[in-house]
Amino acid sequence: MNNQAKSQNQTLTDKQKQANVFNDLIKRVITKQIGANYTFDGYNQDDADYSIFPNYYTYNTGFVSEEWGLLNRSIANYLINEKQARTDFSRNRNGISFTEECNDLMRESSLDEIVSEAEFNKIQKSIELKSEYLFSYLGQLVGEANLKGFLYEWINAHNHQLTHYEDLRTALLNEFNLDIDPIIQKVYSETSQPAFEILELQKYEILDGDRKRYQILTKIKNSGDNDGVIEIIFDNKDNSDGEFYRGKVNEETESEIEGQLSLIKKGETKELGFILDEKPNNITINTLISRNIPSKITIPVGTLSKRENATLFVGERLATEDKELAFTEVIVDNEDDNFSSFSPIKPTYLKAYLDSRKTTEQKYYGEWDRPYSKWLATTGSEYFGTVIRSAHFTRSGSGEKVASWTPEIKEAGFYDIYTYMKGKNQNAYSGNDSNGKQYFYHYIIKHADGEDNINYNISNAEPGWNYLGSYYFNEEEGNISLTDECDLRTVYADAIKWVKQ
Repeated sequence: MNNQAKSQNQTLTDKQKQANVFNDLIKRVITKQIGANYTFDGYNQDDADYSIFPNYYTYNTGFVSEEWGLLNRSIANYLINEKQARTDFSRNRNGISFTEECNDLMRESSLDEIVSEAEFNKIQKSIELKSEYLFSYLGQLVGEANLKGFLYEWINAHNHQLTHYEDLRTALLNEFNLDIDPIIQKVYSETSQPAFEILELQKYEILDGDRKRYQILTKIKNSGDNDGVIEIIFDNKDNSDGEFYRGKVNEETESEIEGQLSLIKKGETKELGFILDEKPNNITINTLISRNIPSKITIPVGTLSKRENATLFVGERLATEDKELAFTEVIVDNEDDNFSSFSPIKPTYLKAYLDSRKTTEQKYYGEWDRPYSKWLATTGSEYFGTVIRSAHFTRSGSGEKVASWTPEIKEAGFYDIYTYMKGKNQNAYSGNDSNGKQYFYHYIIKHADGEDNINYNISNAEPGWNYLGSYYFNEEEGNISLTDECDLRTVYADAIKWVKQ
């Protein structure tokens, strides 16, 4: 606290320090009015929840139900307004977030089975996710404000009373003509989940006279096995300086812009439109319970196209399926069967011993691993993918470790080749950039006319697709390889795209 206050030119007395510690305890732990700067979600198996609201709710009111014993906890989780941690490092450590780990568990087990058999922290997170999904789904059917208003009125009208679940069910049926029983049954017991694909994301700066407004259009498809709810959040904070956030001592976070929910049923594609008065820096799509990895997809807005007197769209509408276009491009992702990796390097004896002691197979790894002897898969919003956004990575070396993409070319011809990247220098830390040092990836392109070795400058790479060159490919042979040769500490292999000229 002393160092933080000093860095911000604050002077604190001993009494102020004591008051700040106590205030911090209340608002971070008891009332959850302030979110932590960072967290390792799920790290502690028995991480107790000291938030006062669920306990107050249970003391103040409740429903008696033999069949839905978790309903009270679900309602308390839904109505509480906790601030979340600014940064969750569980993905950096484990390769996927703790939420995604619990989503995976809920694809295998019903909620009753999880409560009976899982670790305590997974029980807590699973109930939290099921609660958020259940009431977000109900809110989309009757209106979010209507549902919350109804629940608050019910609680206030039944202070210090236990009421039967059937009374609540009947009241909701009378108020909204909605029977919640089959919906609760479906949410608590089913293991099938939605899967969302972001098909389009259009961003415009609209000139409306002297006024600037911002139109965001996105098209999202649910290709999964169940109905799903997404939450779209816009972030206006500018973190372009790249500095780690340090709030003032005991500073409360500003109220977050409330997210907007949308119900997308199984097999549906929806177009969502938003008009903003401030330019957003990031768009976050929270898929709640889904097969998506990451479950929260954060996309930088970047540069916006400018339009004048354009027709604006706000709301949502069902979108028709685009007709399949003639063959023009091939994409091979690191998740595909046509991607492979090779390494002749053997792990150290210690690493081999530690790996042999693992009791479960691990598919994704945190970027903090920086593997020496092989390529490993990791996940994140910054990578390419439809439902799963991932890439392979390895510690840089002398070119012995190789990742390869082999396309299925249906029509011979010249193709423009693109590689998918996170951004400048793959967003890797490279020390002080004032010396202007350039960094390169070593690609080997095997095409119909032979083989080319390319040292591709990634120092000014853009997030997304970056052009490698144009080459002639036929149906019989050809691939692209990336070696581990680089002056940066880590090399990433994500996706390659062939676009026919």
